[in-house]
Amino acid sequence: MKLSNLLGPALVALATLVAGCGSDGPGCPEVARRTVDLALSDGLVVSSGAVLAEANPGKIDLVCWASAGDADLMSGTMSGTVDRAPLHWFLTGGSKGQAFASLDDVPYVWPTSQEKNAFVNGPRPGFGFTFENAVSGGRTRAWVKAVAESGGAMAGVTLEYEWLPGCLE
Repeated sequence: MKLSNLLGPALVALATLVAGCGSDGPGCPEVARRTVDLALSDGLVVSSGAVLAEANPGKIDLVCWASAGDADLMSGTMSGTVDRAPLHWFLTGGSKGQAFASLDDVPYVWPTSQEKNAFVNGPRPGFGFTFENAVSGGRTRAWVKAVAESGGAMAGVTLEYEWLPGCLE
């Protein structure tokens, strides 16, 4: 049997999944759902789940950065620029993060281009956010599962995330 005969139905199925992927999320093919621990200065490559110490912003999708005894979660920098990829942090008002019971409850609301260089300031358990991946492609929906502290200061976070590589408009 020819390889093209075998691949034909698979390619049609893949094209259908990707074509059905809009900005609302449910039509997006889920590729990876993982839990990861990030210490301060650690970066995450969403597609592989790799955590890089002392991360270079141009080689990661998300970084946990020290900020005055707290932490910020920031996306990586987009190729050829110093701008960070768009990130949407769900807020209840002002700069207070909105808490969700689980990753499943974080909406499929994607960041806009005006949200370049945005970040999650002082993440707390339950906070949800979405971001465009700087190196892995597609988008990610994330939820702060836990926060690690040391000596009263934030030392890192545990995130649960879902990588959706086919979800860019």
